[in-house]
Amino acid sequence: MKNLIWKQWQESKNHLWIFSAWMILVVCYAIAYELGHKYRAVIGSFSSLAMLYATVAAIVLAARASQGEQTDGTLSFTTSLPVSIRRVATVRIVCAIMTLAIPVVLASLAVLRFERGDCGDCRGVRCVCRRGEASPQLLFGVAVAGGVALAATV
Repeated sequence: MKNLIWKQWQESKNHLWIFSAWMILVVCYAIAYELGHKYRAVIGSFSSLAMLYATVAAIVLAARASQGEQTDGTLSFTTSLPVSIRRVATVRIVCAIMTLAIPVVLASLAVLRFERGDCGDCRGVRCVCRRGEASPQLLFGVAVAGGVALAATV
């Protein structure tokens, strides 16, 4: 079972990095658009782009989960493992769901932090001092995460 999970992680990590980079670009676009136009609709623009992401990523991951073994030629290795084919399918589907969900959750947290306007100085109280402005820490964090994700895909 441990080998099966490791093999699935090795197959899925490139997709995870690519999809994370995609969602970081979505966050950067949504924040930059809000900073430029001040429509107070960061969550709306983010959610529409996240739906596009979810559709495309779901198709890619479903194709990968169903035909990945035959495409890579690893079907003989998988069938030689002392694990039932049902468990193999379960691991593949759970890994695909995690690969789909992790970038969306992380990007959503960044957008919600921007939308709330937390400055970091208000100590848990709803911040009103810089409402609607992106904190430098948030923009720096998004930029660093984007750079790491881009470097990992190259």
